[in-house]
Amino acid sequence: MNLKSLFVLAAIGLVSANCFSQNTIKSPAPTPSGSNVALFVLHKIAEVQGGYEVVYPYEGQERPSFAKQLADFEAGDLDVMWTLANRKYEEDYQAIYYPLYYGMFGLRLPIVTNENLQMFRGVKTLNDLKRFKVGQGLGWADTDILQANGLDVVEVTKYPNHFPMLEGERFDYFPRAMHEPWSEVKTWSKYNLTVDPHIVIRYKVGFYFFVKKKDVALIRYLNEGMAKLEENGMHKQIFLDDEEVQMAFRNSNLENRIVIDLANPELTKNTPSDDSGLWLDINNLDEWLRGQSGATPE
Repeated sequence: MNLKSLFVLAAIGLVSANCFSQNTIKSPAPTPSGSNVALFVLHKIAEVQGGYEVVYPYEGQERPSFAKQLADFEAGDLDVMWTLANRKYEEDYQAIYYPLYYGMFGLRLPIVTNENLQMFRGVKTLNDLKRFKVGQGLGWADTDILQANGLDVVEVTKYPNHFPMLEGERFDYFPRAMHEPWSEVKTWSKYNLTVDPHIVIRYKVGFYFFVKKKDVALIRYLNEGMAKLEENGMHKQIFLDDEEVQMAFRNSNLENRIVIDLANPELTKNTPSDDSGLWLDINNLDEWLRGQSGATPE
């Protein structure tokens, strides 16, 4: 399923939302640019299991901010959301404990200025990394992780502000999930930014569907659906078919990067850490890619 197909589904879903009120999953809308793995997976669950239809409440609107989506989720205007896990979200809502990006959000590549392309060339340890200022979003789950590991974090109130602030040397780098920086440096090319080639910052973190705890039927439906997609390899295939994920595998050159491991104090006991099939293993990447579906990225 490509993005054009997804927008067709969105249009169908909007019509359906106006005609029917039962057996629907009110979902955030597709991202016009960027990765839509979570939404593709949600549609596939509905396709495989039946019984529910995915619909979009934001008819005729620009995609709202995450803060707006979270408020709508809490108000009942959305039935599901997806985001990085932290203790608060896992306490307040019910996570569906299948990491939608197989842990890729915990593999961080720094965006730096072109002038600082070699800045991390000699960095080999967390202590080395502590010499530099990192920019990260105010209230983001990653911000807590970086701060807990002793990094000097400059908190940024709005996502677009990261790029001019980085160029203006308010901080030294902006770490992005492995699939994110390649398109971002193109989108924000006027700021003369690039992706550092030397390090990858690694920590375990899940990016999950979240549902309100009272929605017992939907929780069961999504858990059963994810289990089926894992068993038949469809989840991994959707992940590997994503254009930004493919770009990440093509460009990241992980085997030649120094890995800087961070602890994640927000990791809860419910995290399926022991299920190796649910997490990218950059030390055995070819083997992981051959697992389950046998698919490999283009």
